[in-house]
Order: sequence, then C-alpha cells, then structure tokens
Amino acid sequence: MTESQGLTVSQPVIAPPEIVAGLGNAPRDLLATCIALFEDTKLVRRVGVLYERLKEKVSNATSDSARREAETETVASVQTRASMWNTSKLNDDHLRLVLWIYLRNA
Repeated sequence: MTESQGLTVSQPVIAPPEIVAGLGNAPRDLLATCIALFEDTKLVRRVGVLYERLKEKVSNATSDSARREAETETVASVQTRASMWNTSKLNDDHLRLVLWIYLRNA
C-alpha cells in the first residue's frame, strides 16, 4: 500500500500481464461466458430490481414468484449469449481479443 495526500491506496493484486496470460490459457467456453456476462446490459438493472425487492423484504408468494422468474430470465439470457459466442465462427484468439476489449473498457 502507498500513501498519497493522507489517503491509503492499495496496489492491484493482479497485474494486466497476469490477466493476459490467464486469457491465453482460458478455454473457449469460459471466454464465451465472460463475454456474455459483459454483454448482458440488462443484468445490472435486473440485479438492482432484485436488490430493491430484497431490501423491501416482501415475503408474499407473488414477489417470490416474480423474483424466481427474473432470476430464471437473467440466467437464460446469459446462457443464450454464451452459447452464441461459443458456437460462433470466431476462433479462440478472436474471442480472447473481444474479452480483452471488454475488460479494458470496464
């Protein structure tokens, strides 16, 4: 850790070269799943809605059913996108590049 103007700043645990090395060894299905997670733009909104529902502690059967339905929809969305990337005509190196771009933008 370093100290700058009275603030303590933690150094990154994993350096970018280590991430690149990990991507180089990652199997195709992991690459496709990670890309799908980045692409699921609705995921953040869905998680926010679920969080608000949990925060309100609504306990009737209707809210539980709606929560399960939203969770199922989220999982299905990510699985569909991951399958699309996994079966795409792009080779593994192209998938690594796409994922690296998402990681850099994040």
